[in-house]
Amino acid sequence: APGDAARLTAFAAGQELGSTTGADSGERVTTAMDASQTNLTVVARVTALEQTNSLAKAGVLMRASREANSPMVLLAVLPSGQVQLRSRTSVGGATTSVAVPLPLLPANPPALPRWVKLTRAGTTFTATTSVDGEHWSAGVARTLDIAWGTEYHVGAAVTSRDNAKYTRAQIE
Repeated sequence: APGDAARLTAFAAGQELGSTTGADSGERVTTAMDASQTNLTVVARVTALEQTNSLAKAGVLMRASREANSPMVLLAVLPSGQVQLRSRTSVGGATTSVAVPLPLLPANPPALPRWVKLTRAGTTFTATTSVDGEHWSAGVARTLDIAWGTEYHVGAAVTSRDNAKYTRAQIE
């Protein structure tokens, strides 16, 4: 139940989640667990995201290692309420992004909160979103050839998209 969820309030500054510049990436990642399963679903609700930049982000992250430039899959909410699925398949490689459509119901939702669900089934990652936790989008699926090793890291991630400003996000 939503009332039973853990709540994380994070502050972060920096350029981008998915940057390849190591410590300068400016992200704030809180690892909730180290996973070894090839099938895993992570659900979170982003209830607040301060708009320090239109590309500030908060969401859930699966990453091959704790290094900022490692292969990763990120499902993130922007201050506008738009949702992106971002991925990088190799160490230091380029990050690609695709928009995740909102569900049809309810109509004209507010920008936040947004529920995000990231599912890994082997090499296929599916991203869905919801505005109420009941009605989910059709989702976006991508097959990614990522060398995860025997363990990978799963958690919440936040960035302000501005080195000079901290943003605050709340994730449940």
